[in-house]
Amino acid sequence: MKTYTVKWWKFLFGNGFKERAQEGFDQIKDCLSGQHKLIDIGSGFGHVTSLLQEKGYEVTSVDAKKHYTVAGVETLIYDGKTLPFADNSFDSALLMTVMHHANDPLALLDEALRVAKRVIIIEDLVSSNYSRWRTHVLDRILNFDFINPIQNLSDEGWKRAFADRGLRLVKTDYWRTNVFWSHIDQAHYCVDRLDG
Repeated sequence: MKTYTVKWWKFLFGNGFKERAQEGFDQIKDCLSGQHKLIDIGSGFGHVTSLLQEKGYEVTSVDAKKHYTVAGVETLIYDGKTLPFADNSFDSALLMTVMHHANDPLALLDEALRVAKRVIIIEDLVSSNYSRWRTHVLDRILNFDFINPIQNLSDEGWKRAFADRGLRLVKTDYWRTNVFWSHIDQAHYCVDRLDG
């Protein structure tokens, strides 16, 4: 299992967000082969969008709430339920550590599948009550969000959701992110609609 370490001081005093975006890109770049037009759903501060734009991808940044974003990134704010795009508008949709923040993560997955033929997901995994608690505490600290619900699934839970939707699982990869005194287990899933 690959391991990354979050250097919290870099997020406060340096380029930690940019480094984290690069780590995310390194995880998903194989799934971006042949993909050009992307939607970054739940793009937050826009670091991943910015990095992908620098690498020549056409990226639309969307989020359910307004954030300060990096220079050059325009984020479309939407209602968090229905993306304001026609079916099949994008080659790939990115859901990078965002689904567990959604009120209904599986509805968000379905909406991403409506607008893109491929969905690339990075998600925190939970495997026990303790790992759920640990992941929630670390996530709340890292996101400075102590109000909104967090709904993580296990690896089996995500794979069941993909199977229930008739999706083809193209790639799965796992790694551990060390944070402060503990860690968060994460997975990268690349799924394709079979009708596309």
